[in-house]
Amino acid sequence: MAGTSGLTYGVDITSRSQLIDALSSQRVFFDDASGLNELEPSASPFITLLMGISKQKASGDLESYIEHRGSYITDNKYYISAAGTTAITALAANAALYTDMSVSLTNGGAAIDPYPFEEGDILLLVNPEDTTQTASILVVSDDASGTTLFNWRLLTATPGFNITTSGATQTYCYHVSRMFGEGSDESAHRYEIPVTCWNEIGSFKESYKITDQLAATSQIVYGDELMRQLKWAQLRLMRDADRALLYASRRINCTNPFSAPGSSPLTDTDGNIIRTSISLRQGIEAAATVGIGGTRIFKHTASTMTPDDLDLSIIEQFKYGSESKRVIAGDGAIQALITMSRKNNQYQMTSGDTAFGLKWKKYITPNAELDITRHRGMTGALSNAMFVIDTKYVSLRQLIPLYTEKLTGNSTSKKWEMRWDIGLRMKFPEAHGLWFFM
Repeated sequence: MAGTSGLTYGVDITSRSQLIDALSSQRVFFDDASGLNELEPSASPFITLLMGISKQKASGDLESYIEHRGSYITDNKYYISAAGTTAITALAANAALYTDMSVSLTNGGAAIDPYPFEEGDILLLVNPEDTTQTASILVVSDDASGTTLFNWRLLTATPGFNITTSGATQTYCYHVSRMFGEGSDESAHRYEIPVTCWNEIGSFKESYKITDQLAATSQIVYGDELMRQLKWAQLRLMRDADRALLYASRRINCTNPFSAPGSSPLTDTDGNIIRTSISLRQGIEAAATVGIGGTRIFKHTASTMTPDDLDLSIIEQFKYGSESKRVIAGDGAIQALITMSRKNNQYQMTSGDTAFGLKWKKYITPNAELDITRHRGMTGALSNAMFVIDTKYVSLRQLIPLYTEKLTGNSTSKKWEMRWDIGLRMKFPEAHGLWFFM
């Protein structure tokens, strides 16, 4: 603890004796320069990563934020629903106006209400039994008989296939573009609707104490032992926060962690509300229902995994979000990737950079490069897991900075408590992923 301690209480505490005096008399806040998150980085790499990415001020125990989900990120694949039964195999382009087309988001699903298209939209129909066969259609207008239907014209002459509206052969439909006639009216307006999301702050505490008997064995009264206990308390708290925000914590009373919380929060025996933050794992699991592109959990059997299996998952993982992704993995997952590199020389595990206070390995694949760090705390089933984190869309929310203060002790001991009120802010759950190699 020589030199600047990284602890502040109004002014910098620059000596060990000043620090010990402060801990014995007042609340002491820890600032970023203390490097507390780097005391044992492999045991708490997620907190270390978050501290390096962004630490933002939180405004309260419970707060909302606005997430702008632009239309460009919306998956443009639909399915033709039962209303669109027109045979198009041998039709000529622009031969007639056709009515009552409807679409769904899932194979065999219900029609979307209201329908997602406007006049002038160009749609591409794809034959799922032969995806080389396609047909372009133009949305002409609403169908007056219902908001889930629209009228259209065929732009492709004799497409060679018919529209199928059920089962595995249900025709695909993609939104491609917009085009308008000469002298036509203004286009239907389109705008981005901001989504209100929520996050909560968890309160992490860790107490420690020194007895007179322990102090008597220290060369400086309370000094050496105090510093040891302080460091160990920091390590325990960092590990707790890391596990909670990475995979253990869950928003209370919320199936969807991005929705407003329930009306009856969990309380302790004294009636105090227990606040917990969303965890990265909960957000990733929720992507199947609140995000786009389906589940962001990728499961592989390590012994039978092929390069094709791995490549397809990597392509899907990098489909959304930014290219700034980092991977936190257990030993089993890292070993599975190394085994794959031994089987196929298209994959290489090499030395990487040092960033965010962590050492990274670089796993090179034909489609992307993964920067991976080992998480010593991911054991058991999580040994075979790895989290893919888009660093652009996670941040640490801090309501109360990390601090320690003296508690009331007795005549033979002194007590302190360390506290940190933080939470995870996670945006665009589809940008992240959780992989298992079983």
